[in-house]
Amino acid sequence: MTLERAANAGFWAGVDLLARQLVTFIATVFLARLLTPEQFGIFAFAVLAVMLLSTLIQNGFSTLIVQRQDLAKEDLDRIFTALLVASALASIAITAAGPALAAFYGFPELARLLPIVAIHPFVSALAVVPNALLTKQMRFKPMANIGWMSAIVSGGAAVYAAFHGAGIWALALQMVLGAALSTIGIFFVCKWRPALRFDFAKLKEQMRFALPVSVVQSLSIIHTQGFVLIIAKAYPVSDVGLFNRGYGVVQLSHRMFTGLVSRVALPLMAERAGDHGALRSGLERGLAGIMILSTPAYVGLAILSEDLIVTLYGEQWRAAWPILSVLAIAGIINPVHAANIQILLAKGMSRTYFSSELLKRFIGIGLMICGSFFGIIGVAYAYAASVVFSAYISAANAKRIVSVGLLDQLMALRDIWIATLAMMGAILAFEWLVPTASFTRLAIVPIIGAAAYFVTGYLLKSPLFIQLFKAGSQLLSRSQT
Repeated sequence: MTLERAANAGFWAGVDLLARQLVTFIATVFLARLLTPEQFGIFAFAVLAVMLLSTLIQNGFSTLIVQRQDLAKEDLDRIFTALLVASALASIAITAAGPALAAFYGFPELARLLPIVAIHPFVSALAVVPNALLTKQMRFKPMANIGWMSAIVSGGAAVYAAFHGAGIWALALQMVLGAALSTIGIFFVCKWRPALRFDFAKLKEQMRFALPVSVVQSLSIIHTQGFVLIIAKAYPVSDVGLFNRGYGVVQLSHRMFTGLVSRVALPLMAERAGDHGALRSGLERGLAGIMILSTPAYVGLAILSEDLIVTLYGEQWRAAWPILSVLAIAGIINPVHAANIQILLAKGMSRTYFSSELLKRFIGIGLMICGSFFGIIGVAYAYAASVVFSAYISAANAKRIVSVGLLDQLMALRDIWIATLAMMGAILAFEWLVPTASFTRLAIVPIIGAAAYFVTGYLLKSPLFIQLFKAGSQLLSRSQT
């Protein structure tokens, strides 16, 4: 794997993630102005059910396909068949659970909503194998085109439906239509075509790797999205909607930065799994490349959280800003967590991955339950604490392979921390000297912060910033030719 190919793959993976998330985010901004926190709160239940079962069924096999270098056509066909059967059963289970969940939480809409969103797991399962193959081949450019086009169509359809009074059903339309369009596009690009095969004896061996990964990532969904179950039983459903929006804003950055780590790092590291020196170098370069951009982004998001929430979503969502601020600060450490996990997955150490992730998720879920006694802001602080704990455990496991622990990784990024502190100082000084309205702050503060951040990096003569400036210059020169 050449550095140029890796850089190209990283660029298009970033384009895919940014375009898809940005289009979805813009659509959500319009939907938040047309719908209520209560409607977003109820829909969060449906999302949790779909994400939980989809992750349990699909993610382990997707990771397996990317990680394994010896899978034949017959193996892929068996995985595809197993995914179809399991996802069909999941769709039936979601539909059947609707009336019971509606009665337990007192939301009658759930009984009618869940059968619609239950289509999503089956439709998305069709694309798991071809999607993983494209990721393995690092063909992120066509995936980027599919991602933003499906997001535009599904988001536009949802906004149109909400504007004409569809209410919560607009959110369901966006979810199902987006999955269907993405699946169609992926099959159009990928040359692989499935055949129905089933051999449980051979599938069983593959499940030894896939199942622990799926179980752990399902627990991660409960950890990160379980606030729906906790908050809704103790507080008004509008609080679920408020937390969901604060979490949703920070997830735009989270999916972009940690998603980029996961999508590019795993296929790269899997190719060099036997070379521990290459794994260490990949970890250090990957972290520096992501966190030089993600750290100031998360800090800026925390500082501007109230202005951002009110300007984008409206006054009815103002109470979500403290949640966003806390979660944004927690997001700073997320790339460290994501990058160290890829070391274990690249090495195929599914048992170590399973046991450590199991510990993280149980601790995280326990923290969130304790935090719920202090309201939705308590849940936010509990989530932040669990992120720090998870990063420590992931780095400790990776250290056994690459001999670089969490403290060493963070110290290697000291120039980023110094530049970020300079950025914060410049922003706070501007706000003290020149009080402005929310919209004006959103327009001016990012420019001031970015200028202070990059000028500080330049003055430090930091190798990290010099490499970033060179990469930016090369991209600019290519775009002009």
